[in-house]
Amino acid sequence: MSVNNNDNKKAKLRIKLPPGAEFEAEGSEDFVLNQKEAFLQAIREPFSQANNTENQNAGLSIIPQETALNEAKSIWQAVVSFDKDIPYIIKKTSSLKPYEAALILMAAQRAVKNIEELSAINLSKGLKLSGLKAERIDRELSSLIKENKISAFGFKRSRSYKINQKGIQDAYLKALEIIKN
Repeated sequence: MSVNNNDNKKAKLRIKLPPGAEFEAEGSEDFVLNQKEAFLQAIREPFSQANNTENQNAGLSIIPQETALNEAKSIWQAVVSFDKDIPYIIKKTSSLKPYEAALILMAAQRAVKNIEELSAINLSKGLKLSGLKAERIDRELSSLIKENKISAFGFKRSRSYKINQKGIQDAYLKALEIIKN
């Protein structure tokens, strides 16, 4: 049995967003996670003169919230369209799984239409319009509920789903992957 005396595991993370914002951190896992959260929080926070002054002194630049939201909407609109109020994926890839498509549809509806919940019936219709088969949506999405990426409300025909922050992040990364391909 060998013992590794190097308890400080090094981690490296690089994020490039389409608007041009970039993030890179290297160090311990805790350090990288803290820096990532600070970066994401800076992008999410409303743009204000006080924040701008403080962050310029720290050598950071913040994207105004309105600009970031508009650019995020344009990403969702490049991947998802709406037929009446039913979202469906317009850029199809063969590697897209129904649960990934469901995340993208929920995130796009939240970002573009500003509607938090998506009914199971509309989600099923959206998946069919996207060309994906999902026999039982509740079974497809059960792992996402367990991972706290989405929340489910109601029973049987009146069931609806709401995407959580973890789910939005996964959906955003998958949408960027679809755009690149």
